[in-house]
Amino acid sequence: MDFVLDASIALSWCFPDESNAYADQVLDAIGPMTAVVPSIWAYEIANAMLVAQRRRRITEDHRNKVANMLNTLPIQTHDVTVSHTLKTISAQANSLDLTVYDAAYLDLAIRIGTPLATVDRRLREAANRVGVAEFNRENG
Repeated sequence: MDFVLDASIALSWCFPDESNAYADQVLDAIGPMTAVVPSIWAYEIANAMLVAQRRRRITEDHRNKVANMLNTLPIQTHDVTVSHTLKTISAQANSLDLTVYDAAYLDLAIRIGTPLATVDRRLREAANRVGVAEFNRENG
């Protein structure tokens, strides 16, 4: 079974001060299950880690170790057309009061019919409003 992995979960694995039990549960589920992400995911992760390094929140060595760890995970990227992004995902973002970035995760979960793993409150609430299940081991 697949599930959509929001960047907020992966960033919890990157920064010790953001560690939490739910994110650890999601990490443990990857392997037997495949995490699915929109193409924006890698850019979000890379940018957040680079900004953290520039602000001296993490070292370059830590950033490289996390990148290597993430590269070992079975994460499948889904692309969408420019038209789908500009029309459908933008409309979802507008109607659900999300960023287009967050709406990309929700749209993917809707399109492939899988739960969504996120620690982002607004995204979780929007997913609940449109009937997308929150990932947990029982439904994943």
